[in-house]
Amino acid sequence: MENMFSGLDIGDWLRGLVAACVSGGSSAVVSGGVVAVQDPEHFRGGGAFRLMGLMFLTNAAMGMFLYLKQKPVPDLKTVSTTVQTTEKTAGAVVQTTVKEVHQEPITPGDPPKA
Repeated sequence: MENMFSGLDIGDWLRGLVAACVSGGSSAVVSGGVVAVQDPEHFRGGGAFRLMGLMFLTNAAMGMFLYLKQKPVPDLKTVSTTVQTTEKTAGAVVQTTVKEVHQEPITPGDPPKA
């Protein structure tokens, strides 16, 4: 299984997924607080925290599903290669830098690249 996922940028994808959950959940906490302040008779004590918790879970799930709609699988890792050459000609120093950025395709059965 390691070979199959070695070319995917899973860290960035998971970071986005967690950010979507936290964003949705944090808006729910604010909304639950506003409701508790506006109607303290029905949401006093633990009722406000229960409401905030349920809204947090619901909004976090909604944020997660919206993120998965945009980006259902991780992207391929981007490989960046930089080559720098220095030439000395007639007292002048010429420095050339070439940068290549590409995504490497994943084929089943290929060993992971170091």
